[in-house]
Amino acid sequence: MADRNILEIGWERVTSVLGPMADDAFVWLGDREPGERLILATFFILLLLFLIVRMSTRREDSAGRNFGASLLLIVVFAFGLGWILDGNSAFLSSVFNI
Repeated sequence: MADRNILEIGWERVTSVLGPMADDAFVWLGDREPGERLILATFFILLLLFLIVRMSTRREDSAGRNFGASLLLIVVFAFGLGWILDGNSAFLSSVFNI
């Protein structure tokens, strides 16, 4: 027990709780129609974008730099998502085929 640190113990506890929840979520999402998955993904992305922009404008010291970094993160995220979903041999390329 002495050779394991607190991070390893904490990580094991987190994965033991969140692992079954993630499995249930993947099963639930797998049962959805492609249109429903697309709508859920859209709302999730909009939530992330809202949080990114909102958190970037909260700081008083360098709001311009934070907003620019958030905008760059949004562009990189959108490019990566498009690359994953549009690739013919990509792992997630068939997720949103309608």
